[in-house]
Amino acid sequence: MKAEKRTVFTTEDGKTFFDKQEAEKHEEQLKNQKAYRVRYCPDLNETGMLQKTGYIICHARWGNELWVEDWLYKKFGNRIDFVQGVSPTEKWRFEQIETDKVEADKILATLHH
Repeated sequence: MKAEKRTVFTTEDGKTFFDKQEAEKHEEQLKNQKAYRVRYCPDLNETGMLQKTGYIICHARWGNELWVEDWLYKKFGNRIDFVQGVSPTEKWRFEQIETDKVEADKILATLHH
């Protein structure tokens, strides 16, 4: 049997690497990652309140919010809807959150740009 010592590199998100360059590359990618909470699906019968929550993870060097907003327009359409066809209300909205607040089973999309 032969005993070996190895250096292990642990990144901010807890992933481990044996190669320093791979760990640095992963940390650079983490800097470009942002998480967003999306509220959508308004109650169009009564209150207009948004009923569902989902999450989007966006990996981009710049314009993360623009990429998320673009995806939301494609997925849900216009931001305005109408309660009982009369009162305007939001169809969806989003806000940036910490990545550790994301509920994995509610991720709507992971965007790479």
